[in-house]
Amino acid sequence: MTPVTCPICGNPAVETTTTTQVRRGSRVLPVEMRQWQCPAECVGLRGKVPFVFMDLGTMKENEAKAKAEWEARFSEPMPLMALPPRRKVK
Repeated sequence: MTPVTCPICGNPAVETTTTTQVRRGSRVLPVEMRQWQCPAECVGLRGKVPFVFMDLGTMKENEAKAKAEWEARFSEPMPLMALPPRRKVK
């Protein structure tokens, strides 16, 4: 596996986990997801330290894990995320 580096400073990132609430309609499922954290004191886009991020591979793994846990819990495929209705443009 290629080592993941911080996109801000280039230092090797450290793998961490966080519990995220996956919501679809009225159902909520807590899922522990992987993420990366910069060991240096890089500041994220929202001004938070430490800088925490996901690369594309981690996002895909987390999505697959959420889908599998959803099916195990609710005995049905995870619905797609509903997008808010678009506003009409005059």
